[in-house]
Amino acid sequence: MFDFIRDGLETFVFSHKESFGFDYKEGNENSEMKEGKPEEESPEEESPEGFASMMNNDLMNLFLISLFILIIFFILGTYLWNKYLIKAIPGIKPLSSVTQFIAIWFVTQILFTK
Repeated sequence: MFDFIRDGLETFVFSHKESFGFDYKEGNENSEMKEGKPEEESPEEESPEGFASMMNNDLMNLFLISLFILIIFFILGTYLWNKYLIKAIPGIKPLSSVTQFIAIWFVTQILFTK
């Protein structure tokens, strides 16, 4: 169900497995890194433009995953507010939309975080 999140995180974190000396997907160490031999640059290496493109893709993946998590948080928060908080605390009224929960969340973030 959450394969796209796992794939996005793998792409973001493990895009350069050589720099870690460990192959995440295969689960074993790279032989070049284990023997201490420096890696030779192949002609297929990415150019600086390719690296910038890769960073843009990684940032886009991170942005989309964060946005997806926030949307789930807001919908779940509105549901919990309307389902349980109204019954538990007298005087609290139900929210008519998710935007009200977003506004309440934004105000509490401004007031109670450093």
